[in-house]
Amino acid sequence: MSEANKEIVRRVLEEYWHKGDEGIIDELFLDDCINHDLSNPEQRGREAFKEWGNGISTALNSGFPGWHVTIEDLIAEDDRVAKRWVLRGTHKGEYFGVPPTGKQVTMRAVTIYHFTGGKVKEIWSNYDILGLMQQIGATATTAQPAEALA
Repeated sequence: MSEANKEIVRRVLEEYWHKGDEGIIDELFLDDCINHDLSNPEQRGREAFKEWGNGISTALNSGFPGWHVTIEDLIAEDDRVAKRWVLRGTHKGEYFGVPPTGKQVTMRAVTIYHFTGGKVKEIWSNYDILGLMQQIGATATTAQPAEALA
């Protein structure tokens, strides 16, 4: 079961986050899934997850066209998979009020997936958005509150 769950995590990254295929969420997530994003209010249900994810993708595509996530560790135990990952991109467009700097950035993060019956039931994510904003020169006056990242 652990290897199958790890493959689902890989598919979510490649097919949803990298390729924008929303159908993969319908296939691999439970109807009542919950996304516990520590920087935003939690999202309940597949449609809420897709709306949140599309907002994240739109912001990233605008600020860091061609961004890419690499999985550094994928660890499975029982019905959970922990993914340690890094996002890389170049700041070529405005990102939450910060004009493009041309700087290459990295953002490190950890996401934990909880599975029920071979589908994603819950997700917890913790990512270094402050570090990302600092890399592009955001200051306290230009950075947006966490709610704006949704």
